[in-house]
Amino acid sequence: EVHVTLLVRFPYTAWKIKELAPKKLKLVGEVPFESDRFEGYSHKATTKDERTHGTAMERSVTCVWRRAQVADGDDEDDARPSKKAKKAKIVRKAAEEAQKLKAQEAKVTQSKAAQSEEGSANQGGEDGDTATDAAGE
Repeated sequence: EVHVTLLVRFPYTAWKIKELAPKKLKLVGEVPFESDRFEGYSHKATTKDERTHGTAMERSVTCVWRRAQVADGDDEDDARPSKKAKKAKIVRKAAEEAQKLKAQEAKVTQSKAAQSEEGSANQGGEDGDTATDAAGE
């Protein structure tokens, strides 16, 4: 959520704060500013005579925005992941892919070794048979 508290009078109203919010944020409400919720808060007057305008505390409001999909009732957990979360997911997937490739390489290496051993055994047997045949003649 984003909370912005401003005094409701010029020049603050000229800022048109509600219109400045990015489209991914949706205004969900406006409430009177409650200074007693902020321990240690004390207002400092910015004008010489606030009595003619009422106190700043009485005339301040807090506008509240939420991400549009959260404001529309979707669970906050369903909101888009942060860049950091996206990056972590990419790194995790890359590590998984690297492990799969290593496993595949190991299988290929084992298969080639087995084929090589079979080939050697077959060649050795043929040579031996040939030699025996030649000696037997």
